[in-house]
Amino acid sequence: MKFTYSLSTLKKPTILWIIFFLILFSFHTEVLFAQEVSSTSYIISSGSVNCGGGTSTSTSYILYDSLCEVGGPGVSSTSPFATSTSYVLGSGFQAMQEQPHISVSYSTTTIAFGTLSTASVSSAIVTSTVTTNAPNGYVSSIIASAAFRQTSATSNKIANVNDGSVTAGSAEYGFATSGTHGLYNSANSDTCIPYTGADSDSPACTTSAKTFASHTSWVSADATVITFKAAISTTTAAGNDYTQTVTLITTGTF
Repeated sequence: MKFTYSLSTLKKPTILWIIFFLILFSFHTEVLFAQEVSSTSYIISSGSVNCGGGTSTSTSYILYDSLCEVGGPGVSSTSPFATSTSYVLGSGFQAMQEQPHISVSYSTTTIAFGTLSTASVSSAIVTSTVTTNAPNGYVSSIIASAAFRQTSATSNKIANVNDGSVTAGSAEYGFATSGTHGLYNSANSDTCIPYTGADSDSPACTTSAKTFASHTSWVSADATVITFKAAISTTTAAGNDYTQTVTLITTGTF
């Protein structure tokens, strides 16, 4: 169906009404697409008109969504950010609120084995809990400044474990992990703690930080339990000042 209008048949008041309508429409269009609103006391530099959206999570997914927005909150299935080797892009209003972040907490900062015995293995735990929206997850590692040794006589130390298991009656020291993303979870997986100190140890352990947990996607409250273990032999020098300072490092992979 086709409609044909002739301007010669329109009355002047109708023409004025059409012109007024067009001007009003143009005015409102300009307001809706304004990029910055300011006054003497405030400035809104990134205004956006949306219908809805937000962040939704469960044990198996995380969803960042915005409705009625031209720029979406990223294109990755695991993060609101699109990335390459040289940039991170957070597009859309949601991405303004979801900056790349990582948080780590530890159940304690000090552990004690108590009195060591040749008849048993002593242990103590630290739980590392990680939350991050990093597209490629996180890496947690461990390193110490020196061997597990006496403060008053640094040549007296408990050697790093080298056979996968700290055993009662043997002078051995190391750690194992448990948790979904721990790397030393299985039986006979006790491993040494690397350190950067100058004093030698036997068996030798790498002087680079050792990864004890990692994941390749975002995580929420991802817990890894680190179980430190120590045992002594009948020839281990007695003392109540065996210590070691350990540093735990967690970095997001953005």
